[in-house]
Amino acid sequence: MQNAASPPPSAVSELARIWLRHEGDPDAAIRAITETAARALRVARASVWLLDEVAAGLLCVDLYEAAADRHASGTVLRAFDFPAYFAAMVDEDAIAAADALADPRTAELAAPHLVPLGIGARLDAPIRTGRRLVGMLCHEHVGPPRAWTAPERKDAQFLATRAALTLELRSRARREALRAATIESTDEGILAIDDTRVIAFNQRFVEMWRIDGAALRSLDAVCRHIAARTRRGSLADPARDELGAIDTLELDDGRLFELSSRPQLAADRVVGRVWSFRDVTAQRRAEALRAQGAHADADDHGTT
Repeated sequence: MQNAASPPPSAVSELARIWLRHEGDPDAAIRAITETAARALRVARASVWLLDEVAAGLLCVDLYEAAADRHASGTVLRAFDFPAYFAAMVDEDAIAAADALADPRTAELAAPHLVPLGIGARLDAPIRTGRRLVGMLCHEHVGPPRAWTAPERKDAQFLATRAALTLELRSRARREALRAATIESTDEGILAIDDTRVIAFNQRFVEMWRIDGAALRSLDAVCRHIAARTRRGSLADPARDELGAIDTLELDDGRLFELSSRPQLAADRVVGRVWSFRDVTAQRRAEALRAQGAHADADDHGTT
């Protein structure tokens, strides 16, 4: 069995040094992790995998092939096909398979994966958020069996913690993008706040309230602007806001906005709220005209 000496930790140190430049680009950070993993552990292939919500499959987020200096993604491993590997992934601190073809945790990968690619050893480190397993960082050695040293395992664990942070940043960025797309797609004006600041708003809110960007930097300024433009109705009812409410605001230019106030909770405590405003001016005027018409018809019938 071949025993590869642990390399100097320069690649891992480099990742720690350059980490800040990648924090704003999670996809680039994941690629930096797989490239660093390949250099630090001197393996042909390094990859980051994301576990699905029900732990039934792993999706390859990024695979780096050192020889070709190439990245790929998209491969899926199903728990149904590889039960021993998935069980080890959940139960063990790491899968250090010195002889991947013989190790019972990885042997089932032989026919579809290990043999075709010539992989003789694997070091797979779990990626966890808190205690929850969210994925795996895999190091694949092409060649004969190879014993993994304690420093190599430590490097793998360090890189897995960076991968956990990166996947969380990536997930957060996608949630933010989805939220932004959602609030911009509605015809309602949306304003999300906490106790002290504006968290989010959409362009429709800006247009409806005719408010400038400077005012949106301050929650107090936004509330003052709304109060100054409102002839009837108010935002200021914290007790009601804690339960959620619907009200109608009459503006100084005659428009009518239906206000929906929804509390945002964390551990049963109100930590903010979302206000949504719907312009119901035309609807209410049409209702008033219909009511006037019905009243006029009733008067006519009463005089005949």
